[in-house]
Amino acid sequence: MYNTLKVCYNDCVLSTFYMKILYIITQGKWGGAQRYVFDCATNLHSSFESSVGIGLKDAPQDLQARLKEKNIPYYNLKHLVRPISPLHDVLAIFELAKLYRITQPDVIHLNSSKAGVLGSLAALMYRKAKIVYTVHGWVFKEPLPLWKKTFYHVAEKITASIKDTFITISKTDYDTARNVLGVKQEKLQKIYHGISIPSFVSRAQAQASLTAHIPQRPTPEKLWVGTIASLYKTKGIDILVKAAALTSAPLEFFVIGDGPEKHTIKQSIKKYKFEQIFHIIPYVEDAAKLLKAFDIFVLPSQKEGFPYALLEAMHAGLPIVATNVGAVPEMIEHKKNGLVIKPQHPPHLAQALEELAESQTDRECYAQSAQERAQQFQLQTMIQETEKIYCKN
Repeated sequence: MYNTLKVCYNDCVLSTFYMKILYIITQGKWGGAQRYVFDCATNLHSSFESSVGIGLKDAPQDLQARLKEKNIPYYNLKHLVRPISPLHDVLAIFELAKLYRITQPDVIHLNSSKAGVLGSLAALMYRKAKIVYTVHGWVFKEPLPLWKKTFYHVAEKITASIKDTFITISKTDYDTARNVLGVKQEKLQKIYHGISIPSFVSRAQAQASLTAHIPQRPTPEKLWVGTIASLYKTKGIDILVKAAALTSAPLEFFVIGDGPEKHTIKQSIKKYKFEQIFHIIPYVEDAAKLLKAFDIFVLPSQKEGFPYALLEAMHAGLPIVATNVGAVPEMIEHKKNGLVIKPQHPPHLAQALEELAESQTDRECYAQSAQERAQQFQLQTMIQETEKIYCKN
């Protein structure tokens, strides 16, 4: 453990030796949780030493590739899988415990519900580390079968006592931990995500890049409505397709991303005969650079933690329509710097899109206010607050 010649940093005491932080996450396919782990692992003060354990080793290894570029050591965990699997889950507990013994971390930082539950149980076999758990949205609040919601609810409640600190990224998740799971207040911290200001290409370049992926150029008088999302059910792209069918505004839709719901979404687009106005653009690395292509950014999610794509759209100076989930209402105040609507409700979404389409003044006002609000979510603040948790006795 780190307890030799001590020095001070960020209002806490550190050893002259490295404090070892081991991050655990269920999969390497790039998304919000993977970005969070990457940002933490690569931006900590030099007195910390980071490594990452990553599940689903046969899945896309986006996180692994980025960590390799930064010379951050990582470990593929073959039994840590996303679906519930009794055999793999039991084996994952022992696999994680073995990794803890090999790496000898001072802090084990768990990310995602599955890693949070199994990583906590594995820690019972390695009692030398502080257990930190970042909640990227509670899985038992997702649109899942009742048995699965119940399983995760019970699992989170049982393992809560093993964890030393919960980092929540929204007030909603904080309140759920406190009031639903009964987590003690002294174990809870709310730390918003933060980012460095993204680099954007020009509107003309961004639109040219997206147009290259579609069969014909968009009609010039139409407004471009866009989003960036992994195509999971919780991202609500099916709701966006239904909303498109309810609006008569001159809009063209772009969704940048891939995922398991891609085929279903494309079938829905075909059903409504929207092939010429609703486009699914394949995954683009650093897709945020293309945000200025859009006239309106939409976030139709059923569930979110703290959506990076929304924060990037705010930095891009876009007018925003977003559902009232996760940290969204803490980022976007309705009719102040965007429109916040009820989730899973196509008519509300269609109405909000029409409202923005009809008023250039509102679009410009919301965009400017959103850009100003985005300045409050800084990467360095997130890192410093997280380091304090690592150091806290």
